[in-house]
Amino acid sequence: MPFSLSCRVGLACLLVPLVGCEVEKPVTRVSGVITYEGKPVESGAITFFPVDGKSPTAGAVIAQGEYSAVVALGEMKVVISAPKVVGRRKLYANSPQSPEMDLTVEALPERYNERSSLKVVLASAVERRDFDLKKDAGSSESAPPKTGR
Repeated sequence: MPFSLSCRVGLACLLVPLVGCEVEKPVTRVSGVITYEGKPVESGAITFFPVDGKSPTAGAVIAQGEYSAVVALGEMKVVISAPKVVGRRKLYANSPQSPEMDLTVEALPERYNERSSLKVVLASAVERRDFDLKKDAGSSESAPPKTGR
């Protein structure tokens, strides 16, 4: 017995959300330099968390102070982390042949990572955002470069 047209339309309306046909938000390529006390952060990570919770989280590796990431447009909380190796330890304490692993600590103050209050608003297709981080309270995120618009 064939289904009526209204039944088929109703069934299609129920199945479409299950397919995952979500409209993607526009994105930007954001890049820049991250310094701490005037020196490039040698290695680490930068992560962009959407303040509204409606866009995907994005991030990038920091290498020799530079990063580049594809991030959704909008207001983002920024978390910057730079692990520092402070020693080594055995993976298996009771095994003399155990491989070793690095012991790390966070090289940056908590206000840039665990308790970050850094925020940026990303609004154009390509953005440059530099972060000049300080040991003392307060940081400065550079203003976006002026364009000829």
